[in-house]
Amino acid sequence: MIKLGIIGTSWITAMFIDAAMKTNAYDLTTVYSRSQASGEKFLASLDIDTDCSYVNKWHIFF
Repeated sequence: MIKLGIIGTSWITAMFIDAAMKTNAYDLTTVYSRSQASGEKFLASLDIDTDCSYVNKWHIFF
C-alpha cells in the first residue's frame, strides 16, 4: 500500500483521491489545508474509510 498525502482541498483534489482509491493501491494518510475547518470539512466529504489526519504545517512534508 502506497501512502498518499495531498495538498489542497479543491474539487480536482477530490477527483484525484477518488481515482487513486479505486486502484486499491493507496492509503490516504495526510491532507494539507490552510485552515483546519476546511481540511476537516474536506475529509468528512470524502466517501472513503481512512484514518487520515489533517495538517497545516509545511514542515511535516519535508
